[in-house]
Amino acid sequence: MAKASHFSASRYSRGCEDVADAFAAGANYQIWAGMQGELDPNTGMVLEINRLKAPLEAFCQKTLDHRCFELCYNKRWRAKDLFGFVFDGLSSRFNEDQLRLSYLRLDELPRLSMTQGEQKGFRETLTLSFDAFAAYLGEASVFLDATLLFDAARFKRIDPAIKQALFNALTLFFKTGQVESLLSLSESSAFVGIKCASYSLTFSDGALMLSWPMPFSFQHQLVLDSLSKVENEALFGPCERIHGHSMVLWPKMRLPIKEHGLLWQKKSDLSVGIQPFLDTLQEEGAHQRLCETTGYPIPSCEVLLSYLKAELTNVNISKEALLESLSLFETPRNLFKIKV
Repeated sequence: MAKASHFSASRYSRGCEDVADAFAAGANYQIWAGMQGELDPNTGMVLEINRLKAPLEAFCQKTLDHRCFELCYNKRWRAKDLFGFVFDGLSSRFNEDQLRLSYLRLDELPRLSMTQGEQKGFRETLTLSFDAFAAYLGEASVFLDATLLFDAARFKRIDPAIKQALFNALTLFFKTGQVESLLSLSESSAFVGIKCASYSLTFSDGALMLSWPMPFSFQHQLVLDSLSKVENEALFGPCERIHGHSMVLWPKMRLPIKEHGLLWQKKSDLSVGIQPFLDTLQEEGAHQRLCETTGYPIPSCEVLLSYLKAELTNVNISKEALLESLSLFETPRNLFKIKV
């Protein structure tokens, strides 16, 4: 699970022309800080997610927000330096609250995204709109609403001819959905993937990792019968009352596609296989049935994901696609994820 917060600051007291440092003199930042663990059988949660809120927002406001780090520390911080400072500071702050930071994502909007988790080390991703990439290569703008992801450390070292070949392959992809040329260029061009409002596409080991949003409505109430009303309010806060969310599920599927132009059809086929399970969650009494089905006492987001994981792995969504993970946005700032 992860909780989001934000701050505004500058790494440099003046600008820099490097494409990766283009917003170092002033940027809006977003943080996702999270932890992982097993579901507690007594509560149906890993942790009440709002416990992450106080240490995260206190650290952002007291240490990061509205500051120029070059003036504060008399040194120009690279993006990686800032990330290390935030990771160490948040880890200490979490420890004070008996929490353990296991995942951090720091976005320097709109160009850089940095992540570190327990399974994967530090990664720095350069994010460029397709139009910005076109302008970088001296190509005409096409006003396409898509963001390209690159390995930031390798981007500057890539041969210009390879970047041009990637641009041509991307232009073909957006017209036809053809992915083979992108796969063949992904390693040599430091190209990581594409992200837009309707899908996220990344490249890994000769396969496509496709993720897309599936919104649905869900009502629940977090109450333990063994506790009094006062105790439930203290544990769950406002979630003790019956309430609802417009949630968004992002399934991630591994697609070993060899054919041309099948990507969008594949996304449609996969959605058809998943949608019936989301539809049942919008029926009256769904949160009670969720507890009965899973054996957990409350219909938390963790329990909801565990239910979807069990149901989707028991059905044949696709003969070709493999379900990798499920990510659930309860709200724009509350994220839950489970691997399959």
